[in-house]
Amino acid sequence: MLKTNAFNWVTIPVSDMERAMGFYGKVFDLDLTAEAMPSGDVMAMLPRDETGHGAPGTLWKGESETGFKPGDAGPEPIFGCAVGLENALERVEAAGGTVLSPKTSMGPHGFIAHVLDTEGNRIGLHSYV
Repeated sequence: MLKTNAFNWVTIPVSDMERAMGFYGKVFDLDLTAEAMPSGDVMAMLPRDETGHGAPGTLWKGESETGFKPGDAGPEPIFGCAVGLENALERVEAAGGTVLSPKTSMGPHGFIAHVLDTEGNRIGLHSYV
């Protein structure tokens, strides 16, 4: 049995890096910076706790032989909402995204909502209150 979190990283594909950084920056109150990779791709790191808590991730724009493209049919990364779930949902549409489902109870596991980002990716928003 695993003794660590099996989830290690999330990469969210984007077609417009500036637009995507604007969306995630506004919704989660983040300062994101795009970085050019040696391959010519561009990424913007999503922050994590310096002690290693949380799973790191990145917004990624680039051409890939794997066909990695934005869309709503793949796995759904779930973001914890330090800014509060209601606050994050209010920011989604203001940032150009779409709310797919409102704050919904998951019983003792907290609350979840589902949204589309500006790139067409489905993401979840989670909080315990």
